[in-house]
Amino acid sequence: MSTELIAAVRGRDTTGVLRLLDAGADPATRDEASGLTALMIAAGQADVLTVRVLIAAGADVLTADRRAGATALHKACQGGSLDVVRALVEAGAFVDAVAPTTGHTALMDALWYKFPDIARYLLDRGASLKVYTHYGFSLEQHFEYELNVNTFGKERLLEAERHLDARRRGDEEAVGRQELMAAVTEGDTERVRKLLDGGAEVDERFPDLGGFNDSHTPLLVASRDGHTEIVRLLLAAGADVNAVEPTFGAVPLHKAVYNGHAGITADLVRQDG
Repeated sequence: MSTELIAAVRGRDTTGVLRLLDAGADPATRDEASGLTALMIAAGQADVLTVRVLIAAGADVLTADRRAGATALHKACQGGSLDVVRALVEAGAFVDAVAPTTGHTALMDALWYKFPDIARYLLDRGASLKVYTHYGFSLEQHFEYELNVNTFGKERLLEAERHLDARRRGDEEAVGRQELMAAVTEGDTERVRKLLDGGAEVDERFPDLGGFNDSHTPLLVASRDGHTEIVRLLLAAGADVNAVEPTFGAVPLHKAVYNGHAGITADLVRQDG
């Protein structure tokens, strides 16, 4: 039944795929010749209906192919369907998954294959700009290379460049306005107190800049860095004790325990939630 499922997927026969899955075909079926899963094939073919059917049947969106180590999301960014990309991300695909051969992320592939709408979506979902290929290029250097050698359809690359620039400006502006995070990082208790009294956003997330504070709230940082009095000020201001940072999937309590801050651990344990 595996051969039949792969053939149905390659033939864009969504009805046939449904029939085979209902008959017991494994949604994780892999084409032995290419090493691609059925989901990867459908994603690369921009076949959103089949992608949705396979996801609903339990296909793993995180599995890597056997040659490049790329995921279905990489294939979708090569295939060019924003709907497929969205379906995979909403099903739990990692936006910044890295292919172990090239070092490419999905964003790098979307840029190379000139799909600015996909690039914008990934940027809006927090795709990192601080990534490097395994052949030595930063994302910025890789994009500059594309502008010089991959000139067919260059207007789409220029549109993608505008999205990249907008994201960079947005990140810079976010850093500039996050006075509370700056004060927390510096351990400036009195400055934190004044900012909170002035109505600072207590749970504002730091942008993804490829650094230690990426996607952290002030409470996550204070709990990690051992700023006990600042933690108490943030808690009194209603900071979310269940805020999760994406790198380790940690909440403030994890940060405090892992870094050996017993007093902060005790303060957090006493909180509801």
